[in-house]
Amino acid sequence: MFQSFDQALTNFSLWLIHPRIHPNLLSRSRIILIPLAAWLYYIVGPLWGIGFLIALAMTDFIDGRVARARGLETVEGKQLDAIGDYVLAWAVIAILWRENIFPLDHGVLAFWCLVIIFAREVSMIFMTMLFKEKSDRIPSLMFGKVKAALLIIALLVLLGSTVWPHLRSIGEWLLYVATGFALISWGQYLHYFRKA
Repeated sequence: MFQSFDQALTNFSLWLIHPRIHPNLLSRSRIILIPLAAWLYYIVGPLWGIGFLIALAMTDFIDGRVARARGLETVEGKQLDAIGDYVLAWAVIAILWRENIFPLDHGVLAFWCLVIIFAREVSMIFMTMLFKEKSDRIPSLMFGKVKAALLIIALLVLLGSTVWPHLRSIGEWLLYVATGFALISWGQYLHYFRKA
């Protein structure tokens, strides 16, 4: 059942993206257009900014599927995808911080979630840069993909709480779950890294 659902999502992604559009262009666009999302949020209105950020987050979901399905996977594409994830997530965190929505003021737990996720991302970046040959042999791990998706969803839900305050507690719980997946995927990555 999961495979048929996964295939349906891939087919939809292929239908959505014209064959002449390289998946790396989607990743680059996600990075370049983030300032536009912030402008929309603050100048045009929060709903416009949130909607645009959701569209940018969808490119993260689509680009990898299109690259795998069309045989266009590259090391550059993987790096762009990771950078796009980081930039998008930290841009949303910056907006949340400025809006005083980020759950840091609720207690220590959310702060440590942020610290754990930040430490994981920084260590992965440094390990990839220092041991590039080893890193290229490590496959994409499902827990890492789930973490990335949950983190973006959690942050966007928290951002949505600027318009709909009842979403805040949902966003916080999603952040906690994303942190759990971050820890698991971090351990998995270190395990594969030692074996590579």
